[in-house]
Amino acid sequence: MSAPAHVVGGGFAGAAAAVALARRGVPVVLWEARAAWGGRVASFTDARSGERLDNGPHLFLGCYARTRALLAELGTGHLLSFQPTLHLPRFDAGRAAALHCPELPAPWFLVGGLLGLPLTWADRLRLLAAGHAIRRPVAPGLSVASWLAAIGAPAASIPLLWGPLCRAIMNLEPAEADAGAFAAALREGLGGTAADACLGWSRVPLGDLLEAVLEDRLARAGGTVRHRRVARVVLDGDRVTGLATGDGETVPARRVILATGPAHLQRLLPAHPALQGVRQQVAALGAAPIVSVYLWFDRPVAPMGESPFVGLAGGRVEWLFDRDRMAGRTAGPGQRLAAVISAADAVADWDDARLVAATLDDMAVHLPAARGIRPAHSRVIRERRATVRLAPGVDRPRPGAVAGVDGLYLCGDYTDTGLPATIEGAVRSGEAAAAALATCGHLY
Repeated sequence: MSAPAHVVGGGFAGAAAAVALARRGVPVVLWEARAAWGGRVASFTDARSGERLDNGPHLFLGCYARTRALLAELGTGHLLSFQPTLHLPRFDAGRAAALHCPELPAPWFLVGGLLGLPLTWADRLRLLAAGHAIRRPVAPGLSVASWLAAIGAPAASIPLLWGPLCRAIMNLEPAEADAGAFAAALREGLGGTAADACLGWSRVPLGDLLEAVLEDRLARAGGTVRHRRVARVVLDGDRVTGLATGDGETVPARRVILATGPAHLQRLLPAHPALQGVRQQVAALGAAPIVSVYLWFDRPVAPMGESPFVGLAGGRVEWLFDRDRMAGRTAGPGQRLAAVISAADAVADWDDARLVAATLDDMAVHLPAARGIRPAHSRVIRERRATVRLAPGVDRPRPGAVAGVDGLYLCGDYTDTGLPATIEGAVRSGEAAAAALATCGHLY
């Protein structure tokens, strides 16, 4: 019987690592300090409404192959819904400005969508040329704004297309975001088939995609789950020997995957010269916030057509989600919405009342039915470390799966996945860490 592998962190990265190890026949001990699974995409119960809410709305892409495979293995893949074709509706002072791609083979679906944007024909042709440039390598150190200028993206397309995409993908403004990571995400999302580009969402709280089913999957493979806090990794020289828990116990452990966020990672890593490089890499990344504002109305105020989400131009709120439609509920006297403010450095410290007021102001600009209507209930969620801050050139110091001491591995969307901080990047990193651990030997 091989010695157990310990995975610390129950988000998508940790879940992917644990399931991948179980699939290889390696017994797993999965540690999660909280009762809820999901990490930064966990769900919780709102006391006033009694509803399960997510830390913030998240979308999936059709090209999230490893995420979809993980959820299929856990038996929850059917809880995702996907668009039949890529459709990004956006309101600009009441005018529709959607990127709507026809159901055509690649690359014609994207060509059709770009040609349908409200631009001059000259700008449409320049936009097509810029879109083709996505496939080419990006010079290191460029911001998204500089890269867009270099590939000839028309200025009118920035607020209409590139800016919203950058904030959604990178959680940063174009002038602050690394062009290489942004282009890599675009190549995966838009450079494949029409189905790869389609957006999807969970019909249940995101935590339900992992909770219960994850524990059952590991138990069937001989693994265990421990809802206890790990305080730090214990070393003997250059080797991992254990995990020190928050209540003072030291648990023997020879192979450990740390699947936490960057801030928790810094606290878990012991002082060791071989780990200083990882510490410096993680510290260099920084963090970027996202604010989500949940709103309950006693009447419909945001008609969105067939889409469960819509972009709002020109204000603080980037996207507005119809939670009823996302859950498959189309009838009812009221409407439950969630507004997302990405790249939220300027507003993350605002109090709840100011954030709710700003959200209602943005809605009133675009949605006449929302004017003068107050929500029956609201809830503000600030995820101050929602994503790592991939500034220009920062992709180079992202750590890999091997930490630098024998028996210690890393995973998470902050690692060198080749993608921005996404669920798919987290899942891939978990599988990469599991592969590194399982092939290193020393498991007996």
